[in-house]
Formats: sequence, structure tokens, C-alpha cells
Amino acid sequence: MSRRKKRFVDLFAESGQAVASVEKAGYSPRRSAEIAKEFLKDPAIIAAVEQRTRLASITRPEALMRLTQIGRSSMQSFLEVVTTPTGEQVRINLTTEEAQENLHLIKSVTQQRYTMQTADGPVEVVETGIELHCAMTAIDYILRLLGEYPAQKVDYTTNGQSINTILDLGRVAQQLGIADQDVARFVMAVNAAVQTLPSESSPDTPETTAPAAAAA
Repeated sequence: MSRRKKRFVDLFAESGQAVASVEKAGYSPRRSAEIAKEFLKDPAIIAAVEQRTRLASITRPEALMRLTQIGRSSMQSFLEVVTTPTGEQVRINLTTEEAQENLHLIKSVTQQRYTMQTADGPVEVVETGIELHCAMTAIDYILRLLGEYPAQKVDYTTNGQSINTILDLGRVAQQLGIADQDVARFVMAVNAAVQTLPSESSPDTPETTAPAAAAA
């Protein structure tokens, strides 16, 4: 594979933009769309892109490590104490080495600007706020990945009763999240399954008594 094709593979695996990747790889912009179509039909290039994507994907250990960092995160990495004429104040500082190493823990950053009147005239004030990713959510994900929660067994269909006693299959379908247009098909499938169920009488003593309607 040529150097430019390898460059295309790297760019496309990262961005998913075929035409733009062709151009950035050094091919003619006039033929970029045509070349992109050719590359996307090339088995060797597709295989290289898939391999590159697998190598770049997050592994299970890395996912656990990232979630662990979030679960243990705190604002301390982004705060500093400064001395002002009115005393010591705590402010957010995202430029320190520790803050730069932990920027991935931040979910969002907000800023608010306003003008404050002082004895020396108006002063523009900028207030910065940060929100970290939820530590409790990260811990919950970790426990789920590690299988620490007991299995939850929920009966959504019969509520512990024989399926022959179900009267409202529409309600059951709704509980199962079945789309409205598929409810009729669901009911038919359940009815068909019920017909195949064995009789409640003992298999060793087959029922011989004729139904009342027939006997009459």
C-alpha cells in the first residue's frame, strides 16, 4: 500500500470523512469524490481501516481505568487559593499542570461576564464554572461491568400465574415495549403458543369425560 493510501486510512479511521481524508492525504481535490468511492470499494483499504479502528478503540481495561478516574475525581485539581485585598479567595484555574492532566474529568465549562461598579470605575468580571462527570454514575458503571450487582429477575408476562390466566395481552405487550403495530402479531403468537401447551390433567390419566356441551 502506498504512503498516501496509508495516510488516507489513518485520516478516514479517525474522522469517517472519506472525501476530506482523500484531499488531506494529498490527492487531487478535483477527483477527491471519485477517488473516495474507489477506496471504499477496495478490500485492502477497507481491511486496513477496520484494523486501524480496532487498534484505536477503547479496551475494557482502559474503560475501567477512565471510569475509575471519574469515580475518584474532585474539584481539587482545578482550584487554587489566591490572596486578594479583601482576603483569601478560591478560584478555578485550568492552566496548572495538574488541571491540564485532568481535563478529561470535566463535563462542561461555563462563563458569565458582567460589569461591576467600583470606586475606581466599572470593572468587567468574568466568573467561570465547571461541572465534572458524575462520580456516582461512573461507580455504577464500574460495578455493572464487574458484575457486582445480583441478577434481577422480573416476570413481565404472567405475574407468577399460568399463562392460561392472562386476560390482557395488550397490557403485557406494552410492558414488554412492543410497538403498537406489532401487538396483534404478539397476541396471535401467544395464543398459538397456548394451544400447544399440555393439558393441566395428569399425562398418565388422560381426560375421558366429554365436555358438558357435547354430553348434552
